[in-house]
Amino acid sequence: MRNFLKKQKRSIITVAIIILVFAIVFSPLLIKEMSLINEDTSKMDIILNISQIISAIFVIVGTFIAVWQYYLSSKSNIIKLNTDRVQKAIDLSRYYKDEILYPYSMLKAVYVQAGITDILSKEKKKMKVFDDEEIHDIFSDKGVKEIERKLFSTEYATAIIELNQRYDFGLDICKEYENGDKKKHLTPKDCIIIAGSFDSKYRIAVMNNLEHFAMYFTHNVADESVVYQSLSPTYLEMCRVLYYNIAHCSQTGQPKLYRNLQQLYEIWNNKAESSKKDIRKREVHTGTVVENLK
Repeated sequence: MRNFLKKQKRSIITVAIIILVFAIVFSPLLIKEMSLINEDTSKMDIILNISQIISAIFVIVGTFIAVWQYYLSSKSNIIKLNTDRVQKAIDLSRYYKDEILYPYSMLKAVYVQAGITDILSKEKKKMKVFDDEEIHDIFSDKGVKEIERKLFSTEYATAIIELNQRYDFGLDICKEYENGDKKKHLTPKDCIIIAGSFDSKYRIAVMNNLEHFAMYFTHNVADESVVYQSLSPTYLEMCRVLYYNIAHCSQTGQPKLYRNLQQLYEIWNNKAESSKKDIRKREVHTGTVVENLK
């Protein structure tokens, strides 16, 4: 019986409330003399008035409950949304590790050995818009031509061949150049073929994956603050190393590509600069203890 009552507790309470309301509404019928009621007022009028009062009370209480339930539901949805955004950011950190960091390590090794990072790193503070117009403003026409030459140079192709042999990039085209005179006497055509094979497998993949990764944060699907501390240093570095390649895809008068990548770079770069300024402010000497107490 006790278990039955526990299971039916809500139903029993509901029935009890209904019975109580009916008892209050029709109570005038059970009372023969009501001194507080005017003689001209019939018992049915009294019942009608009581029922209206109770109805008004139920409407007020029902409205309050509905508003409260809406508040709780909205709060619950907001908490769930924020939790989902945090979880999405955590999931993306795994994607970042597997699909971006790993191929980027191969790419960076080639860029460093070919001397491309040396050119780009000098002007990293000026990188903001990531379009073709900005490239020429930062590096001038002469500097842009030098970067273009590097990306199809013998040094670049040789770096790919040597590092493919050492780390196994999976580029079959390089195997025929690993030994013998072919490696020492690379033709411009050989350099283009080797560079194209490497770029299509690593550089383009990294750029596309970075854009895909950034979309979740620029459109607020994931919470970027969750991964900022751990991922922003390498993310900013990648964007700077790939600056020419990204910006070259946004020619003047043409649709601008990799805009989500650039937007997230701007957000995280601004945060990094703000953090540096805060650190400098904390390190500034503010006087002696006595001066600070004045």
